[in-house]
Amino acid sequence: MKNHYLYAVMRAFPIPFASVLALLLCAGAGMDACAQTATSLFMRSDSLQVEEIASPSPVLFGSVGHNGPAVENRFFALRLYFNDSGAIDLYSKSGEALELEKYDWYPTRGQTLCEGAGIDAYDVGRTLGFGGIALWDDGRLVRLKATEGRTARVGRTRDGSFAELTAYGVEFRGMEYDVCMRVEMKDRGRDAFLIVSELSGRELPFVCGLMCHDADTVDIGRRYISVWGSWSANDGSDDVSVDTGIKFRPAQIDRFERRDGMLLLVCRPDSEAGFRLCAGSSKEDELGSYAKFVSYMKKLVFFN
Repeated sequence: MKNHYLYAVMRAFPIPFASVLALLLCAGAGMDACAQTATSLFMRSDSLQVEEIASPSPVLFGSVGHNGPAVENRFFALRLYFNDSGAIDLYSKSGEALELEKYDWYPTRGQTLCEGAGIDAYDVGRTLGFGGIALWDDGRLVRLKATEGRTARVGRTRDGSFAELTAYGVEFRGMEYDVCMRVEMKDRGRDAFLIVSELSGRELPFVCGLMCHDADTVDIGRRYISVWGSWSANDGSDDVSVDTGIKFRPAQIDRFERRDGMLLLVCRPDSEAGFRLCAGSSKEDELGSYAKFVSYMKKLVFFN
């Protein structure tokens, strides 16, 4: 009876057989088989995917694949730099597919132009990039310089994927702290959630940064900040417009600062702080313009 019903539906609504098969496989195989998020973490020496890299050396930037643990959804990917910068980098996509496994963050120009692959145009430089974390010491930005090693992890959550990086022995005002940066993405969402925490529960004045240039369009609302700018990929591809935004709880923010090519959200001291990271670009239709992106940021709730 069930087979006859499925056949009747397929005749009434002619859907490609491959699409129907994919839906049936998803229903039978569970969430992981149809996940719209993915992670990547490996050493360049063997290219084997792992869930954890723990190192007594705090800097493995050149030794870890794509410079640190990465997590993606269909619209963008984020990587956390395995060094003392605390920076997070952005990979922009069209919203069509997951790409880390195929392109390893670095598609060729031909793959970008002909296959619709994403683009690594966001140039973090010496900034915190897109949502990177530091500490605030009376007007001075203190990077997460680990003195006792660093650990990267990736994996699945109940409804998505995560990538995290923990710095051990971060010196701040004469004491040492262990600070974890964790980025989560949901299978059915287009944004990322950043949680920074001090593992022993001690309070710290966290800073969350968003890179911006003088020529960029900046919008600052009561619960969000956003930046719209133009970038050129290192491979010579055409310019791409990239929009980045951070949604936050006003109660956790002590002040705003703009310096050294960044917008800085200086938090009140706490053991944990959370932010929602939103990104789009001219490669996609949904949030492919500044007006669409700002409208999205204004309507967005902190959590969903």
